[in-house]
Amino acid sequence: MKRMMLLFAALLIGGAAYVNAQQVIDKDLCGLWQYVEEREAPDGSIQYVGKPIFKSINQDNSYFAMVCVTIDVAGSEKEKPYSVTETYVTQRGEIEVKAVGNYLEYIAEHYTNPGLTNTITSLKYEFKDADKNIMYIEYLTANNNDTWFGETWRKVQPFGSK
Repeated sequence: MKRMMLLFAALLIGGAAYVNAQQVIDKDLCGLWQYVEEREAPDGSIQYVGKPIFKSINQDNSYFAMVCVTIDVAGSEKEKPYSVTETYVTQRGEIEVKAVGNYLEYIAEHYTNPGLTNTITSLKYEFKDADKNIMYIEYLTANNNDTWFGETWRKVQPFGSK
């Protein structure tokens, strides 16, 4: 009986270790990210200029991307022309972190390019600063497996933080 209990305990511990090994997660990857463009400042430093494109990577391995679009409105006879900003989800799905520095995006729906719906994109990522607030990614799309594309993302910080 003791051997049976020992075997059961060993299987239980081994099974838990296997499940944890399958769920490699990089907590620094989770958060709200903004697509940025790198520009060289007059003093030679690199500045990151935010674009209206965001990606949320969640701790439950789900993600979604969204874009903000500014629309000019003519106004009425009593109103001057004005602008409104609309936000649209452009894609959603789940990620699977294969190892630190590499994950897969399972694209459940891609609203701007329906040809990417139900595909898998392989991504490599690297943090470029000590605080892990700047991330470079490279990816292969399901439709173009021979060309790597690169992007730079900045983690969105709470208002007032530096």
